[in-house]
Amino acid sequence: MSTSTPAPLTSATTTNEGCTLHYTTIPPSPSPSPSTPTPPLLLFIPGGAGHSTQFHPLLPYFHPTYQPATYSRRQHGLSKPLPSSPGHVHLNPAQQVRDALAVVDALGHPAPRKFYIFGNSGGALIAFHLATLYPERVAGLVAHEGMITPLVPRYDEVMDFLFETYALFLERGAGVATKHFQKGFVGYDEVGGEGEPLARLGGGEEGDEENLLRYELLTLSGFYPDLGRVREAGVRVALAVGRKSKGAFYAVGMQRQSEILGCRLFEVPGNHTGYRYETEAFARELGGILEGLRGGE
Repeated sequence: MSTSTPAPLTSATTTNEGCTLHYTTIPPSPSPSPSTPTPPLLLFIPGGAGHSTQFHPLLPYFHPTYQPATYSRRQHGLSKPLPSSPGHVHLNPAQQVRDALAVVDALGHPAPRKFYIFGNSGGALIAFHLATLYPERVAGLVAHEGMITPLVPRYDEVMDFLFETYALFLERGAGVATKHFQKGFVGYDEVGGEGEPLARLGGGEEGDEENLLRYELLTLSGFYPDLGRVREAGVRVALAVGRKSKGAFYAVGMQRQSEILGCRLFEVPGNHTGYRYETEAFARELGGILEGLRGGE
C-alpha cells in the first residue's frame, strides 16, 4: 500500500432506475502480461449524506492491490435523478443494492465476478443487504459502524432520539435538526468547528443534510439486514469500530452484530468517519483487515 506517486482518480457515470450514478475509481495498472490477473474491485459505499468525495483520499492507498472505487449514492452529489424520473425518492435498500451492482458492472466487474466492499454507517447496511441478496458476488465485506438499531442496548431511547431529530427537521428545518443529531456523535472534538452542520460528520460541505433527513434517516434507522442469512451463506465479514466512538449510540451494538455473524470486531483509528481525519492510519489498518479476509482465497 503506497501513495508515493498516487495514480489519478478517474470519474464517470452510469444510470440505473431513473438516476445518474457518478462513480470514481483508480483503474488497474497496465498488466505486464495477458496471464497476470487483474486486481479485485474494492467498492467503498458511503452512508448518510452519501457523497463519494469522503472516500477519495482513501482510494490511492489501495491501488494497485485492488481497483478501489466509490460512488455517490442515488440523489447525492452528481448522482442526480434523470429529468424523466419522478425525482427524489425515499431510500429503498433493495434499490440501493441494485444501484451498487450497476456501478460494479460499469467498472468492468460484472457477474459472476466477486468484489470486496467497505461500507460506512448506512453504507454498511446497504452492503449487508447486498450480501444477503447476492452472497455469491461478495468476496469480503468490512462494515464500519453500521448501526442496526434493534441490536443496540436500550434501542427505544435511540429511536426516540432519531424521531426527535426527524420531528425537528419537519418543524424547524435541516439546520436545527442537524445540530440536534450531532449531539449523539462522539470523537469529533478535535476536528471541525462550531456551526458546521455535518462537516464534522463527513458530509455537510457537500450540502446534503436535507437529503439525509428527509429521505433516508428513518429508513436507515429502522432497517434490519438479515445477518443470519449473511452468515449462512458463508460471506467473509469483518466489523470495525472507531477507537474514538466508544459509547456512541451507533457503536454500542457492534459486539452483538459480531456474535450473530460469528466474525471479528476490529478497532480502527478515529471516529465515525475516521478515514477522513486519520486517513493513512485508517488505510493501513483497513488494509490488514482486508488481507485477513483474503487469506481464505
